[in-house]
Formats: sequence, structure tokens, C-alpha cells
Amino acid sequence: MSVFRNPTEAQVSKLAKDSSYMRVLRDPESGDFFVWPGDEGLHDDIMKQLNFTEDTIENMGKIKSFDDLKKLVEWVGGGD
Repeated sequence: MSVFRNPTEAQVSKLAKDSSYMRVLRDPESGDFFVWPGDEGLHDDIMKQLNFTEDTIENMGKIKSFDDLKKLVEWVGGGD
């Protein structure tokens, strides 16, 4: 399974075509976002694959488009 770190618009657009939604994790220490096809693995699966724990990573839920990801990034950055 492909997990994209800070994916580009093109990468998210391709994922959106191949999957009905994407799941997102965020590393609060680095600020990195990790995105993958939602039907290919749960947040816990990816956390184990990337050696993250609930104490070191944030479950950011689901997105359906790059605009959703941009809004999520802006929300996290702005704290709103």
C-alpha cells in the first residue's frame, strides 16, 4: 500500500480517482501529513507500519479531495 507523506495535488487527485476517500495522519512534531487510500488500511494499520504510536501521531480522519487536505492543513496551522 502506498502512503504519501505531504502529498502533492496530483498524488491526492490520483488517490481520489482510485478510492472513494483517503485517511490522514499527522506527525505533530514534524508537521508532516500522511495520506493513503481509505479502503486499504485503517489508521492503526498505518501507525504500526510507520512505527508511530497514539502518543506521537494524530488521527486526522478522512478526506475526499486535495481541497479537503488544504483546509485541514490550514486549520491545523491556524488553530481555528
